[in-house]
Amino acid sequence: MRQKMRQTLCIATLVLTICTSIASIGCSKGQGAPKYPVSGTVLVNGNPAAYMIVRFHAPGQGLVGQDAQPAAVCDNQGRFKLSSFGDNDGAAAADYILTFYWPTNPITASSDRLQGMFASMESSEYLVSVTPETTELPPFDLELDPEQILPPETISLPDMSP
Repeated sequence: MRQKMRQTLCIATLVLTICTSIASIGCSKGQGAPKYPVSGTVLVNGNPAAYMIVRFHAPGQGLVGQDAQPAAVCDNQGRFKLSSFGDNDGAAAADYILTFYWPTNPITASSDRLQGMFASMESSEYLVSVTPETTELPPFDLELDPEQILPPETISLPDMSP
């Protein structure tokens, strides 16, 4: 009888420990790998790229989910602050390949103003290493023939500048 009681107590303790561990992981403030602030500017032919979407890709770096692909949307001045899980939480330390997508309409699904020329990870020439010391990246100036840039749709957008 005592042995059976001990077994039941051990199982109950084990189950409680596992449940508590799972709950604490799910409720932790920081999600995924440790994050470091990352910010920068995107220009197209020397001009700020308002509403440009910048995505960092970390293939083969051991990161999973949103840690492997933090992203940002540029403000009116082309500035961005990277987010993995939101609130400009930054990116995990890793080597990243950057891609850029500039929507003709930033409110709805739309065409890429750059016509996909900077949207491929395989052909991207933009590489960044994020370290605990990384904060402000040098500007990324995407250069292409102005005739190849699709015009933005005419819409009224709020100012995203801080």
